[in-house]
Amino acid sequence: MRREFEALSVAGEVVVVLPQKLEALQSYVGKHPLPFPLLPDSDRSRSRNWGVYHPLGIDAFRTARPASFVVGGDGKLRYTFVGGNQFRSAPTETLIRELQAAAAP
Repeated sequence: MRREFEALSVAGEVVVVLPQKLEALQSYVGKHPLPFPLLPDSDRSRSRNWGVYHPLGIDAFRTARPASFVVGGDGKLRYTFVGGNQFRSAPTETLIRELQAAAAP
């Protein structure tokens, strides 16, 4: 996935928000550098605001469902994906296509 995002030159426009503590994210990025920033959501406030908070389930406890949001330069939401469980995420090809569309003039 890294190569696809780098090839698009959208690295500065992609931000990943994870329901993790800052220390955990710093440790991960130290071992696995990414072409976009990771932001912690340690108190799960963003996850709650975005409607993806997952307090309890067979597959997770106090986390967020995998979700992807693409926001255009005009601030409008262009694409949303919310996984039904912790093992479902937006297809990379779809995210790339939506990012390309959002970046188009």
